[in-house]
Amino acid sequence: MKLDFAAINAAALSSLESLVTEWLPAGRREGHEWKVGSLSGEPGRSLSINLTSGVWKDFAGDAGGGDPVSLLSALKSINRIEAATELAKRFRIESEQADQKW
Repeated sequence: MKLDFAAINAAALSSLESLVTEWLPAGRREGHEWKVGSLSGEPGRSLSINLTSGVWKDFAGDAGGGDPVSLLSALKSINRIEAATELAKRFRIESEQADQKW
C-alpha cells in the first residue's frame, strides 16, 4: 500500500484542533497552540502543538515532530506508517492510488 503523507498531513492539519481535542481532552487552547501535560494526556503545559503548522514539542522530554502523523505516532506508540494509515482511513484518502512520500 502506498501512502501520500503530504495529503494525509494536509487533511489532518485542516482538522487538527478537533483531533487534539479528541486525542488529548485534558489540554486547552492557548492562542494558536494546544497545551497539555505530556503525550500521556494529563493536564499541564509541557506538550505544545501548533494548531496552524502541526509542529509539536514535549518540552519535558525529547519528543517532538512537525506534523499530525508524527503526533499520532507518538501518542499511540505506533510507527508513522500505521499512524498515516489510520488518518488516511479517517479522512477517506485513497492510499492505493497515491505515491509514497516521506
